[in-house]
Amino acid sequence: MDRAVYFLIIYGCIAAANTIFTCIRAFLFAYGGIQAARHLHANLLHKLLKASASWWDRTPSGRVINRICSDVYTCDDNLPFQLNILLASFFNLIGTMVITIMGLPLMTPIILLLLTIYYFIQKYYRLTTVELKRLTSLSLSPFYSHLSDTVNGLVTIRAQRFVDRFAKELRERLTVNLRAQFSSLAATQWLSIRLSLIAVGIVATIAISA
Repeated sequence: MDRAVYFLIIYGCIAAANTIFTCIRAFLFAYGGIQAARHLHANLLHKLLKASASWWDRTPSGRVINRICSDVYTCDDNLPFQLNILLASFFNLIGTMVITIMGLPLMTPIILLLLTIYYFIQKYYRLTTVELKRLTSLSLSPFYSHLSDTVNGLVTIRAQRFVDRFAKELRERLTVNLRAQFSSLAATQWLSIRLSLIAVGIVATIAISA
């Protein structure tokens, strides 16, 4: 058998195996996400239906709506998707690092140095983004509460001619939430720029070493 054909067959087998495992991973994440969403929603609904009347009096309606809509959506949609990307990127990174170190052993100290830099960057970013996400979630509850109260008392608001006042308060609460979201997006861009710089440093080091 020709040597080129032999390597093409091996490459084709690796590509086929990668496709199969990717499909299996996508199915498992989709199935696991659906099961987790059902379990989470059922437990949440069960707790809400068993809550006492005094709890409903103490808890703002916006907080309940925020938990049911925003937080559950994050667990149902964003979390499985991000976890899928995380695992794929992690194993891809491990494979790339192993191949690079085997091909260029001199890259080992450089990679360790870059990993140390990355660790401190992600630590700083993680502490910041957790607080920003918390502020984003907390700022949604007053917005939902105000919106729910406005809809329920719309007839009275129009009769008392308080439309402009309630619209102004709604805009103010929405602005607070948008500021938190913008800060979170800015932090994400901050991380993206520094990760790109690390990637450029790795590529430049490999090019110089080769």
